Amino acid sequence: MDFNKTVDLIIKDLAEAREIIDDLKNYEGVPAIQIELAKAKIKNAAEVIALFKNLTSDARSLTPLTKEMKTEVAEKNVTESGIVADRFNDFPDSLNKKLGSMRDDDDIPDYLKAKPLSDLKQAIGVNDRFLFIRELFNGDSDSYNQAISKIDEANNLSDAKAVMINYTGDKSESDAGKQLFDLLKRKFPGDE
Repeated sequence: MDFNKTVDLIIKDLAEAREIIDDLKNYEGVPAIQIELAKAKIKNAAEVIALFKNLTSDARSLTPLTKEMKTEVAEKNVTESGIVADRFNDFPDSLNKKLGSMRDDDDIPDYLKAKPLSDLKQAIGVNDRFLFIRELFNGDSDSYNQAISKIDEANNLSDAKAVMINYTGDKSESDAGKQLFDLLKRKFPGDE
């Protein structure tokens, strides 16, 4: 079978798999984020496979270097001046550059960062929790727990920010404070 036809067949199968995954939205109990993540992975795989189609047949049929060839190349590189990587830096159509240009603006991490929060305590991961306790609450986990509980009970962003400033004081302008405030904005998205 022709290489390009094989690539087309794989891309077609991935597109069908993406449609099947998209159909899972019709079933209860399937988290939407998992569906979107699976679709994104399939889309990325199809784009990478499509890049193989653009390779010349010479590039696909290259045989691995023998030990003698590797030694000869290494010796040649040692004798030449400059950094080896500099000689390969000017390839305009490198795979990495093509993949970088294909990046979607609606990545999953960006989607997760914009997703509203219903429970702040659940949304804060273990690492962030320890960061907040250490940086904002002077190592006092009880104070942290009280503040987060009161913030979860707040009615709007300004009330939540007032609670945060009440507990953290001038530390609310630190990086950890800004990170916590970003979570508050997700908890109260309509109040900005």
